[in-house]
Amino acid sequence: MTNGSLTGNDKVWRKFAFTAVTTTKIRVTINNALLHNSRITEVEAWGTAAAPRTNVALGTSGASATASSVYDTNYPAAATINGDRKGVNWNSGGGWNDATASSYPDWLQVDFNGSKLIDEIDVFTLQDATTNPSEPTETMTFSIYGLTGYEVQYWDGAAWATVSGGNVSGNNKVWKKITFAPITTSKVRVLTNASPDNYSRVVELEAWTPASGGSSSANINWLVTDQLGTPRMIFDKTGSLATTKRHDYAPFGEELFNGLRPNVVGYGTADSTRQKFTSKEHDNETGLDYFAAVSR
Repeated sequence: MTNGSLTGNDKVWRKFAFTAVTTTKIRVTINNALLHNSRITEVEAWGTAAAPRTNVALGTSGASATASSVYDTNYPAAATINGDRKGVNWNSGGGWNDATASSYPDWLQVDFNGSKLIDEIDVFTLQDATTNPSEPTETMTFSIYGLTGYEVQYWDGAAWATVSGGNVSGNNKVWKKITFAPITTSKVRVLTNASPDNYSRVVELEAWTPASGGSSSANINWLVTDQLGTPRMIFDKTGSLATTKRHDYAPFGEELFNGLRPNVVGYGTADSTRQKFTSKEHDNETGLDYFAAVSR
């Protein structure tokens, strides 16, 4: 690794920092020591810190909010992307209230500052204690003003689609957190259909990017095995058939390489998968496969 070659050391603790790498193992090769014996107390390897998640629905992140209707200027759509989950000063910019009582659906839409990858949307509706609201929790309930029914949707590039778990009915929670497999979209919306007093009210709408860190750049593969446990098809983290790799083996484990299958279907395409015949690991350093052989 970078700066990993060390001579003339007299330090008990040496720290080496370098550009992130993905690996399954590390080692220390020793070439000199006092009293001619190699001694190590501890070896540590640290991953990169996870990047903080981002609420891309915030106005300060470049997002904008619109709605099907607005009761008056005291209840603007823009109040739902200001970071206030409580709805402080509800009757003066604390959140959005529609203008069409008993007429559904209503909608609140947030357009991002470009396409974003998200895996969570949070909907905060109005608490009962409007004049003295508390910081909401996921267990806080309402009975007077909140949304009891709605759909949480995203724009798929051609039409609105409901996120997984985004069809909400019989709700009594002030805060509804909806998580799903990551999607890329430029906007989201809440399509309302029910409330106790027939008005639609949203205090805050959030859309969060997935957590990321050292693992985000890892070379993730999915292995599809045959009845012997041998990986025959390998998908990368996109799941695309265009990048699928395939492997064939002779009856005793010899891999059948290029020339026996056309590259267009994934044969002969290089990959770094260590699991080979019957899922036994291949050691790239020695060129050997580990079959748990024991000498007796």
